[in-house]
Amino acid sequence: METFKDMTKPLTERRMAFLQDVVATYNSANRSLVFSTCEEVHCLYSHSTNNIGCAIGKHLYENLCLELDKKYMNSVTQPKIFKRLPEWMLSLHPAFLGRCQTLHDVDLMWDEKGLSERGEERVA
Repeated sequence: METFKDMTKPLTERRMAFLQDVVATYNSANRSLVFSTCEEVHCLYSHSTNNIGCAIGKHLYENLCLELDKKYMNSVTQPKIFKRLPEWMLSLHPAFLGRCQTLHDVDLMWDEKGLSERGEERVA
């Protein structure tokens, strides 16, 4: 079991493990971003053959990810969405998950190898 899912571990340890998972997983080429019709960038929660899903979505059931993709782009912290997350994720707190989602979504935080210099400063 990943440390961030282990509810017996201290909250700070679980949060650090979740953040480390985000940092170890993504780079500028694999962040599940798409452009909406209004040319805004949004994250895709869902996963497929070519898409591992966003920092939050990669840990959710596919049917919930698809619903979030259609109705609630970038809104994991909204109460009606947050309450549907797995218990271990709920325990991390919406503000923390929102910051992880923002880290994932912002282009300047990433380069081809992973976190950019700016991303590293943000995480530190």
